[in-house]
Amino acid sequence: MATLPLYPTEHDTIWRLLTWVTQETPPATPYFYDNRQRGPRGNCIVQRTLSGRCWFEQHGERREVGPNTLMIFQWDEPTSYGKHPGERYVCQWVHMRGAGLAEHWELFRQRYGSVVTLEPARVGEAFDELWQAAGSPLGQRSTSLALATY
Repeated sequence: MATLPLYPTEHDTIWRLLTWVTQETPPATPYFYDNRQRGPRGNCIVQRTLSGRCWFEQHGERREVGPNTLMIFQWDEPTSYGKHPGERYVCQWVHMRGAGLAEHWELFRQRYGSVVTLEPARVGEAFDELWQAAGSPLGQRSTSLALATY
């Protein structure tokens, strides 16, 4: 059985996982991010709302984001998002970067938008597969995560 080469983590030669988190923000805690203030570009995030509501703003348009909805964005771009004051918000997010990933992100967003409702069910299943891959020892290999993301 052939062994795939392991790429050094300081290079973006293949898509790699940086962070995956389940995050709960209590009602009294502020939750707001302006992606123009984050960088560098090429850091790609897919965030799934599990409960509560938030909003996502792009091109001056603010969209409501509820449960079973994905927000897809990059750092260093003119987008922002946050939760509504006084509400509990729970989400899962996966943070990746790598050669060609930003281009895939943009192509996906051109076709489907930056806010995607998880219907049909297959999209939700696909996120679950990515989430499970990120959390498994196999998924922490660059090649496995790249395949799950694609």
